[in-house]
Amino acid sequence: MIDITFITSNITKLSHARHVAKKYNVNILHYKKKYYGVGYDEPRISDKNQLLNESMNNAIKRWKKHVSDNSTQLFFIEDTSVKIDALSSNGNEVPGTDIKYWMAEQNFKILDIDLRKSNNRRACVTSNIVLFLTKEIKDKIKTKDEYKIFTSNTYGKIVEKEHSITTNILYPWLDNKTFNKWFVPDGYNIPISMLEISDADKVDFRRSAFEEMYNFLIEIGILKLKEYKKNFINNKNILPFYPLYVICGPTCAGKSTLGKYLLEAYGYHHIEASDFMSLNYFEIHGSEFTIDKHKFAEALLKINPLIIVENLIKYIQNIKNDKYIVTGFRTPEEVSGFCEIFSSQKIKLIFITADFNVRYNRWLKRKKENTVYTEARFIEINNTQDNMGLENIKGLKKTEIYENNKEGLNILYDDFKKKHIDIDFIPEKKIANISLFDKIPLEKTILITLASEYKKNENNYYTTTEIAHLINSKFSNAKKNKNNISRYFNQSYYLYYEIKKEKNKLKYKISPTGYSEACNILLDIQESHEKNKNVDIKDQGVTQMPYPQ
Repeated sequence: MIDITFITSNITKLSHARHVAKKYNVNILHYKKKYYGVGYDEPRISDKNQLLNESMNNAIKRWKKHVSDNSTQLFFIEDTSVKIDALSSNGNEVPGTDIKYWMAEQNFKILDIDLRKSNNRRACVTSNIVLFLTKEIKDKIKTKDEYKIFTSNTYGKIVEKEHSITTNILYPWLDNKTFNKWFVPDGYNIPISMLEISDADKVDFRRSAFEEMYNFLIEIGILKLKEYKKNFINNKNILPFYPLYVICGPTCAGKSTLGKYLLEAYGYHHIEASDFMSLNYFEIHGSEFTIDKHKFAEALLKINPLIIVENLIKYIQNIKNDKYIVTGFRTPEEVSGFCEIFSSQKIKLIFITADFNVRYNRWLKRKKENTVYTEARFIEINNTQDNMGLENIKGLKKTEIYENNKEGLNILYDDFKKKHIDIDFIPEKKIANISLFDKIPLEKTILITLASEYKKNENNYYTTTEIAHLINSKFSNAKKNKNNISRYFNQSYYLYYEIKKEKNKLKYKISPTGYSEACNILLDIQESHEKNKNVDIKDQGVTQMPYPQ
């Protein structure tokens, strides 16, 4: 897989680009996440070619200044322009490259009057993608050019009346803000924002330009199409002695609590399906929380019932463990699909439930979401889960029902152990207190620190400044700069963290899947230390590890 950085400040454009790229073996990085600062200055000029040249030359200048391996790394920019025939003349396209500013100021009623005067509603939307050429590509195609332009057009007309449109939950570029809400592609009678995605893809004004760029990279041997494997698990060897736990249930029934218990008490690797769903959400909508995450999950699983299962299986293939507990599947299709893949293993499928008021009070205390905490909102969340078929998991073969109305973790653990842990486990080696090595990578330091805080209080979120203070108070030999921590979180979204927005600040805590990862890191550190007794370990920086002692 190759990396290509998209220099854009528009998260919707980024989502669109990743959607088009699905069949290619490419990872589209976000410049704003990967590097600080503006990617390039975009002049407000009407000449399209001049705009593209000036924008790209400025982007290349900044790229060479900020990116150390700039001659080997691919990046591209994209510019959209619109030509409305009735308003354009003498080679001057209106609104042209000024489309985003024009849309912000435009009133449809006034536009409609102008178009009716000419009885011409024809329009064309153009996408120009400008790809930076690395030294390798220049050598392959024997050129000194710094970049290559790929162009696509979609023709159509402007609607005769406005439609009531909301932003598409899964495909946010089909929205009620851009020209897409008024543009009817040839062959259709409704705006592109109202089309089903299969039809929208056919008339996507960016798709041909993207595909032309990807096919160019394929032709010169830089890129390949994705290879789809029917069997996700690839005969992974999981010891049949251990049951594979799959625990489902409604919000705040206790799924993650039991996952944490099996992790800490028996060395199970806890994987939370909701963490994979959150990652999908953030990669499409960013962290502004303008779209309801539960509605997003419902819509995503409706069109791709096994998307989380597939991502989860890929994750399992990279874990050094032989015991797993998976929590948080939302639909019978997910559970059945996952269990079918692991059909050769002993699986304990448990549906955990609790009374509404018990779960509601837990939800009020937990406050892990960006939402209004009212009973009406909790009912809405429960109804969304019911619509997804969550309760139908109870009817699956061999599902065991476990009621969790008890308060007090020790009571829950003892009761669950008595009812559902029915074999002798190999005793898990516990992690002792250890002194820290001089150098621990930034991500591992963040995970260990947040895992330690999660152990104390699962409900707390932290700003990047607070995370820096926590790290530096725990690790005297591995101090981290606040700017490096901010840059880490700005580079990408991760499976390992939950995100919350408070007073326009993003705050983070470790996710259930991230907590498992942190415990594995600690085990690896101890194992490495035991194998190499001669490693120079400092006396300072001793900390209580989050894994049970």
